Amino acid sequence: MVQSSPGLADFLKERTIFKVLDERVLSAISQLFEEESLATGQIVFHEGDKADALYIIREGQVAVFQGHDPPKLLTHLNSGDLFGEMAAYNESRRTATIRATENSIILKLPIKAFNELQTYFPQVTKEIVSLITKRLDKSSPTEAAGLKGDLSLFDLSTVIQTVVSSRQTGILTLKARVGKLSASISVRQGRLLQVGFGHLSGESAWYELLTHTEPMEFVFEPQPEESMVAPDPVLSSKEPHQFLLEAARRSDELPQLMQKLDWPEMIYLQNGSPNWKGFNATQAETGRKIWFLLEVGLSVSQIANKLPFDRWSVLACMVEMLNKEMIRAKAAPARPKPEPVAPAPQPVSLKAITIINGINSVTSSLSALLGRDQVRRYLHQALSDAGNKFDALKCLSLNPDRPIFDLNSEALPDDSLDSFLKGTEQLFYVFLSLVSESHKPQL
Repeated sequence: MVQSSPGLADFLKERTIFKVLDERVLSAISQLFEEESLATGQIVFHEGDKADALYIIREGQVAVFQGHDPPKLLTHLNSGDLFGEMAAYNESRRTATIRATENSIILKLPIKAFNELQTYFPQVTKEIVSLITKRLDKSSPTEAAGLKGDLSLFDLSTVIQTVVSSRQTGILTLKARVGKLSASISVRQGRLLQVGFGHLSGESAWYELLTHTEPMEFVFEPQPEESMVAPDPVLSSKEPHQFLLEAARRSDELPQLMQKLDWPEMIYLQNGSPNWKGFNATQAETGRKIWFLLEVGLSVSQIANKLPFDRWSVLACMVEMLNKEMIRAKAAPARPKPEPVAPAPQPVSLKAITIINGINSVTSSLSALLGRDQVRRYLHQALSDAGNKFDALKCLSLNPDRPIFDLNSEALPDDSLDSFLKGTEQLFYVFLSLVSESHKPQL
């Protein structure tokens, strides 16, 4: 064990939550950290152990497990990540087992030293509470135990980056709220293995999914590495962020391509003989399939939906064919100009989800300070009191594992939204009153 190795203060400033402290302070407190080396497979602590310190990974990686027979892999943590902070903050038992997945170096900060830091530097406490809140809050896409949520609230790229940056192994599944449309993304150690979306697979499925706009629900389930599918050679050949950047570019260009081709109903006709000079191999393959479908008299959208390529690839190829005068537009039938309509109201379910996510964010934050059981009791009483007055709150139930609400939006009819809004306002008022009354400062 070595204390205050060279460059430790710089590492704390650049890579950890202690960056909020002044460099001179960091230089002094670096003496409080104990540096330990871990061999691959070595256990740092077990679930149920008494907390005696919190830890920061200086080099390497650790895995977080929960449960037994067999233990469930929750996530991986890398250089700069903090762990053990929740039990250290509450001075309670460990809630997970930490094991090194490769030779690693960790920094150990004993609870006594941690408590002294909190006393003299309250900004450290703020950072710790913020980190705990993010890990507890299911409305955040960075939940350690996996990912679950709604893409109307989160950006798909952010969800994917969360999985990739934490080097997860498992399957991210997405399902449309209506119909049977679904997608799956398989990853191993944060690298893309396979992607499927509707009738598409591989690279085409990836780009079509990342340019898709219909709301979908998602869940990520960790899997053992040996159970994962064989990698797609194209997807595994690049870093995931390269595919994300390309998807962002295609997403920006897609509306322009649609406009140029008069998406979705315009029909195009063959114009002379095909000449694929100037097309690369992929474009030529796409173009030949488009050329065949032009003979059937399909519209732009129908062609795109029948081919095994993402819409951007199909439309970009058709625009190139149009520029080279290989195809020409057929006059579309005149359509009556639609009457202006008022914007569609926001779905009741989405409004309800937004409200409950806001309440859950507050309760998760308070649970880090007051304790889960205490906050759960307050929520139970608040729901009972408000539920007696507002029947619309029957769509709410307490989560069995955490002090937050679960919402069954199907049990909330459109005509009960006003009652739901008033009910949640009353519920939140009762909850805050209980918190305030039970935790008045003692004078």
